[in-house]
This record gives sequence, C-alpha cells and structure tokens, in this order.
Amino acid sequence: MDDITLQFLTSKKRYNQIRQFVEPEDPVARDAAKYVKRVHQYESRMKEILGFYFADPQVQVTLKLDGAVEQCFRALIEHIMKDIEEEKALRNDYDATSETEDEDKDEDEENKEDKEEEEN
Repeated sequence: MDDITLQFLTSKKRYNQIRQFVEPEDPVARDAAKYVKRVHQYESRMKEILGFYFADPQVQVTLKLDGAVEQCFRALIEHIMKDIEEEKALRNDYDATSETEDEDKDEDEENKEDKEEEEN
C-alpha cells in the first residue's frame, strides 16, 4: 500500500502510528511524534494563551499568533454553524433565517432607529 492510499484510508493518528512503526527513523514520523509530545508538554500554557483570546478576541499577543488564532476561531465558528444547521435539518426544525441573519436584522433595526433620531 502506498503512502497516499494509507493517508486516505486511516485517521491522522493511526497513520502516524503506522509510519512510526514501519519507518522509525522517518523524519515525518519523528516530527509527528515530537509535535504530539510538545502539545502535551505545553498544554497548560497553550490553554492560558487561548484563554486570553476567549476573554477578548481582539487581544494582541503576537502578529503571527493573532492571525493564526483568528483563522482558527473563524473556522471553528463556521464548523459550529454548519453543525447547528445540520442538527436543525435532521430535526426538521430548519428555519429559513439563520442566527446571523437575525443578528443582521437587529443591527438594521438599530441603525434605522439611530437615523430616525438624528433626523428628529
């Protein structure tokens, strides 16, 4: 079985285990094992830093980290919103307006009220 087929047929965790077993000196397998080890090693510090972003999504730690965390959070939000829509569809409880559309309507109403106040 070639490497690409193995990647498609197994999970990321299982793939790395197989690579490490078959080729213990393989740099890709070593990097994957090192990555997992470091995630566990620095888990508490990583949670602390991510906590800053949860407390204030616009906090600035470093440019590189700020961009990466923002992309991660945006991807997570997109994933969660898709999950919510799929759950609604499975329950046949799907509403044509999504949560973001409702929020947009609220903002439009607030803007309209502000304009009316300015005109008066």
